[in-house]
Amino acid sequence: MKFSHVEEVTPYKNTCFYSLYRFDCEVMLGDRESHICDVKVIVLEPEETLKARGLEIGRELWAIVNNVNTDAASDKAQLAADIIEFVKTETAGIEENDQIRVAFE
Repeated sequence: MKFSHVEEVTPYKNTCFYSLYRFDCEVMLGDRESHICDVKVIVLEPEETLKARGLEIGRELWAIVNNVNTDAASDKAQLAADIIEFVKTETAGIEENDQIRVAFE
């Protein structure tokens, strides 16, 4: 599923917040029919001391999903897979060994 999205600016480092909508030519804010869910992406960075010891560990990204519109997204497994793809394209600096996890509230 392709998404249109609105990114909300947050004052915190390593955190992004998105409102996801059905892909369309325009996004109508507050339109419950096209709204799919809200997603907060939190990037967890590994400790530098572990990297210095040679541990090849990537970042862990958590996509926390809430306000799911069950009419627009009835299959949670498919929605989780689509959100992972969305995070891969929208989050800067994704590397091969980064792990993306999805959690529903």
